[in-house]
Amino acid sequence: MAQAIMTLMQKQNIWVGTPSALLSELGTKTGIPKSASALSSALVQDKILNPLTQAQIVVGRGRSSKERVIKLERQH
Repeated sequence: MAQAIMTLMQKQNIWVGTPSALLSELGTKTGIPKSASALSSALVQDKILNPLTQAQIVVGRGRSSKERVIKLERQH
């Protein structure tokens, strides 16, 4: 999953959206969780977070007024 996120972030510096939207962006590749809640939980696990940190991609999670939001930001 970390590799799929790194590939997504090669095209942009910031991605913001819901876990469902990120799941749609990543597609059905091997290692991608099948549900948005599983994807959101996986983003804070060391096996995903550490490679993203090494690739200078910061993961943020929060809530808007109605839904959970994920922010991915590539640092320079």
